[in-house]
Amino acid sequence: HMTVAASFVNERTPLVDQSKASVVVKVLVGISIATLFISVSASMILFNKALMREDRFPFPVFLTTLHMAGSLTLSLLLRSIAPSFFPSASSVFRGSELPGASTEKKSLRPFVPIALCGALCLVAGNWAYKVATVSFLQMVKESHIVIVYGLSVAFGLERLQLRNAVVLFLVAVCATLAVSAQASISVMGLVLQMVAGFCGSSQIVLTNIMLAGTGQGKIDPMTMVLCTAPLMLAFLLPANFLVWDVQIIQRLYVYRSYIACNVMLAFLLQVTSAVTIRCLSATGMSLASVTKDLGIILAASRILGEQLSGLQVVGFTGSVMFIGLFSVMRIFPETFENSTTLAKAGP
Repeated sequence: HMTVAASFVNERTPLVDQSKASVVVKVLVGISIATLFISVSASMILFNKALMREDRFPFPVFLTTLHMAGSLTLSLLLRSIAPSFFPSASSVFRGSELPGASTEKKSLRPFVPIALCGALCLVAGNWAYKVATVSFLQMVKESHIVIVYGLSVAFGLERLQLRNAVVLFLVAVCATLAVSAQASISVMGLVLQMVAGFCGSSQIVLTNIMLAGTGQGKIDPMTMVLCTAPLMLAFLLPANFLVWDVQIIQRLYVYRSYIACNVMLAFLLQVTSAVTIRCLSATGMSLASVTKDLGIILAASRILGEQLSGLQVVGFTGSVMFIGLFSVMRIFPETFENSTTLAKAGP
């Protein structure tokens, strides 16, 4: 019946209209996912910055460990309540309903590099917020989109095209100008953010590979979180012994309600990030991150009354233009391919 109905629709509906409708739906879905990711990610940045003040909970390694413990607990709880949210879990765990002691080690082995990169990224990134300003770290972050694109090309997820590389480079330069004002330089913050950036970019690309399809087949976003959370937790636990502070337990009790909300937001960010990578690709997620950073600067200007310099306005405008150009290049690749071919052919 579905085949007959589809055939009827195809016969009665012009192909051009179908193509236009498909593009519109694709754009709307992409915008919705990017908007959700931007909102959750920006909230997480501001929440972490506020929570990790010296007089509150300045313990990035332990906080990240709590994030992973919370993500694992919430994933297992959700898996037991709604297993349909984890369609690929049974194939990963070879028919088991939930991962346990009987789960073969090789089932989680493909997720180890992702978890290691994720753990290093979270610890270095959260630590950076302790020693540097948000503006400075946002400025450093804008170079990450170039790292992600380079790794995506290296792993075969993207085709190396000069126009794409140039546009992404211009996005990074313009975004850096947009967030450059009042960014006090911190060498320690720079080192930590670059470590976090490389590890985070590697995590994004490796996750993209896993979500796009591996020897085990495609992995859904919720199963990705379920598999990476315990591994990241295993990497983080030993680190706590190296940086343990006697004030952690006391501060944990004092700020328990805020930390609980922070942990739940971290879980939501992990899920949202996996969905974004799967639907928009690694490069698409990086562009969404740049847009988020620009949004933070614009909000500071409008809500807090902070004045944007002329250089920031130029950077902000250029970033928006080049992000829009890259998006159009991804949605209508054949148009740019034809333009390139005609240009090469000449008169």
